[in-house]
Amino acid sequence: MESNVVFSVIIRQGKAYVETYARTNEGVYMAMDPIYTVSLSVTELTEALEKVYKSGNKLIPHPSQEELRHRPDPVLKAAKVKSWKKLAQGSATYGIAWGLDGVLLEMSKLDKNWRVVQTSATTRKFDSNVSFEEIAQTILNDVRSRPDVPV
Repeated sequence: MESNVVFSVIIRQGKAYVETYARTNEGVYMAMDPIYTVSLSVTELTEALEKVYKSGNKLIPHPSQEELRHRPDPVLKAAKVKSWKKLAQGSATYGIAWGLDGVLLEMSKLDKNWRVVQTSATTRKFDSNVSFEEIAQTILNDVRSRPDVPV
């Protein structure tokens, strides 16, 4: 599916972190500020999803290895953690790819080493006219059904 806008949501400790992504000229997506931190309510999550979608994925120059090494990660900063492993513990990640032929919602699971994994069994496809509210409700229904993610 050709994507027009790609972004993600991380649920951790009763909050949703909705990531804004930029796309580098080499096709790599990177989390950028702002990261919207909202409560786990349908209304707040819906509003954050809509803001990120409307901002799109800005095109930026691909950073050098040196720039990447010294770049503070906006998601870790927003969640107030120092590592991706710490962020993954007790969290759930939802990748969203909004394209002309539909919307893919990838719902992550954690493997035994606390790494985020996604499988076709955890992917939902919606029509391209799906509402932000329906996506928010799907995310919240999933996260509330998971005993490994305290909400």
